[in-house]
Amino acid sequence: LAGQLFLLPKEAAYINLLESRKVPVGVFPEAEKLHARTGFADVLERTKKLVMSDRDILERGTRAFIAFVRAYKEHKCNFIFRMQDLNMLRVATAFVLLRVPSLKELRETHGIKGFVEMAADQVAAIPYLDKHREKQRQASKEEVQEKNREEKKRKAEKKRKEEAAAAEPPKRRKKSRHQAIVNEWEELGREERLFKKMKKGKISKAEFERLTAL
Repeated sequence: LAGQLFLLPKEAAYINLLESRKVPVGVFPEAEKLHARTGFADVLERTKKLVMSDRDILERGTRAFIAFVRAYKEHKCNFIFRMQDLNMLRVATAFVLLRVPSLKELRETHGIKGFVEMAADQVAAIPYLDKHREKQRQASKEEVQEKNREEKKRKAEKKRKEEAAAAEPPKRRKKSRHQAIVNEWEELGREERLFKKMKKGKISKAEFERLTAL
């Protein structure tokens, strides 16, 4: 079995490490001419068109980019593969990213300086070539939009009620227990005074009953 390993010049020490572990390594003879022969800009443009034609390719590329970044950071030979020395702009370009994914590893390095993202609505409009998957995606998208609309209506209704409540005049406070006791004693005192007037003949019994019934 054989495989290809792409290394930056500053990562060349990894070859020595592999050789020290008896791993046979050979240098691709045309490696230095590869870039010029393939026409990187042309390949990049054609790949970008391919990515924009099928959401599946877009998602695979994004997942591959995430896997590469995490593998690079977590590599055991971090004295060779130094995350802070990696040119993330070139890596993102090589993976033909349209937008930078949310990654802790990128937040730690303050994102990708100089990377120009495609508008979110343009990326969201890229369909799956597989019609069944695209139908499912659209159905899911509509479901999310409906939930968002319902949530927006709920918040608007809540705000309306809060504003209506704030505009209402303050309600009269209920009498305190102390005030109720004071009122009761005043009423008893009034009845006692009326009763004394009745005893003295100043008011009749019928008038007494009428006044105490108020």
